[in-house]
Amino acid sequence: MIKKLRVAVDHGNRNMKTCNFVFTTGLTEQDKKPARGEKYLKYQGKYYTLSEKRIPYQRDKTQDSRNRFWILTLFAIAMELEQKSQIQPEDVIQVELPIGLPPKHFAELCERYERYFKGDGKVQELCFNDKVYHLCIQNGVSMEKIRNLSLKKTMVLYTILSLIVTFFLSVSIIEIAGQIQEEVWWKYVDQDEYYQAMNDRNENFEVVVPRPNQSKMSRMDWHISETCDFLRTYGVLLFSFAGCGIAVSLFYKNKLKRPIQELKMASQMIAEEDLDFHMAYENEDEMGMLCREFERMRGQLEENNRRLWQMIEDERVLRAAIAHDIRSPLAIMRGYQEMLLEFVPEDMLDQEKMMEMLRGGMLQIERMNHFIDSMRKMTKLEERELNCSVVDIRQLINQIEALAEVVVEKSEKNFTVTTVRESEILTADEEIIMEVADNLLANAFRYANQEVRLKLTVTPQYLKMSIRDDGIGFQENIDRVTQAFYHENPQDDLKHFGMGMYISRIYCERHGGKLLIKNVADGGAEVEAVFKNYVLEEQQQK
Repeated sequence: MIKKLRVAVDHGNRNMKTCNFVFTTGLTEQDKKPARGEKYLKYQGKYYTLSEKRIPYQRDKTQDSRNRFWILTLFAIAMELEQKSQIQPEDVIQVELPIGLPPKHFAELCERYERYFKGDGKVQELCFNDKVYHLCIQNGVSMEKIRNLSLKKTMVLYTILSLIVTFFLSVSIIEIAGQIQEEVWWKYVDQDEYYQAMNDRNENFEVVVPRPNQSKMSRMDWHISETCDFLRTYGVLLFSFAGCGIAVSLFYKNKLKRPIQELKMASQMIAEEDLDFHMAYENEDEMGMLCREFERMRGQLEENNRRLWQMIEDERVLRAAIAHDIRSPLAIMRGYQEMLLEFVPEDMLDQEKMMEMLRGGMLQIERMNHFIDSMRKMTKLEERELNCSVVDIRQLINQIEALAEVVVEKSEKNFTVTTVRESEILTADEEIIMEVADNLLANAFRYANQEVRLKLTVTPQYLKMSIRDDGIGFQENIDRVTQAFYHENPQDDLKHFGMGMYISRIYCERHGGKLLIKNVADGGAEVEAVFKNYVLEEQQQK
């Protein structure tokens, strides 16, 4: 059964106080159960007892590295629970926990205290004097609702409360001023005449203390009388202005000061190109929304910076790879040319050897042509835009099978296709899908031993193309596989420049999906290309 209990706790510097108990803010921790008769608390495998040696003063008790004030709070709750005979071991107690804070520290520490003592809102188990309790700490007298009010509502609330307080204060001040003024005037009244008037009065007349003539009053009494007159005449107006001033001051302190400071700090750090910070102001008011938007902008700037540095690094790697892949065939062709220049005039090469060199040179030229084609594809990646249309799934499968048949005939390896249709409609860029399929199939057949398997899954959300081979799998860091110019063995194929996986990844991401790579447990590798199915968006637009 769930039961509710309200336990007010005052975390004093010397004593902890609840409605029924007062004890020193001292705590002893030990691994073994204390001696019989000594009150103890068991929490998370540790035993705790109260001590007369108080914990040194800490203004912010949430910063205690040993969480002693949290344990002391549990002590306070457990001692109050011990007085409740109706609580059973199987009960879950929802504890409403108001926490006392000094007024001057309230604005600064309130949120920290709430987070610290509320915890994650989960049920906590503790044992107090051999009795087990299950607690769920909730917000107590919380400022949550007030903090999350809009700026307009908060200002109105502060103004109304301030005016109410100042009104009653002004009424009291006016009453006191009247009494003081009468006491001053009484000094200058003919008392015999006054009492005679009191005796002769009837219900139609009221006897009041008359205002003395200024010439009869002392200078001090006259000033006091005039001050009282001023307070009685303008007191309400003055205190109303004071109440409005207090309302504005509280409004600024509690609703504007902190977010403005955080925004100022954030602006300065951004100006200094330092994005390693987080805005902690998370109220649900307008300033909280502004801070969240600012935090979102900071996160976007940080992500853009990361991408920019990644692009710079990729460009550096790309330049190095281009230089390497161009230098290699040029070096080979230069070697052939030097041999021809040296040996042909001396008639030291037979025709067969010469033809071998010429064929090798042509092969390197062809390799460079393929390299240039790859570079041309890379330059078009950023310019390539999606051109989505309704795709015939059966026709798409036939086209992929036709691509594979060309490679199958050369490699003499087995190829199987499996299709799972959860949707009969596919809206996508067919050209991009075929380009990725071509790259992934070529890579799979290059490294497969005997078999390549393709599985196509079509759902209303995505198209998933999974290609699996029975080769040795990826031998290096999988994260490197989709980088430009990656190849585990550059000599395995002169036409292979390590661009296929890179281009496939870019195309998948451009199509709202991703490229997933993994080694399979029983050998081989599996590459999964995911493309977003835009059929839902198309239907929504219609």
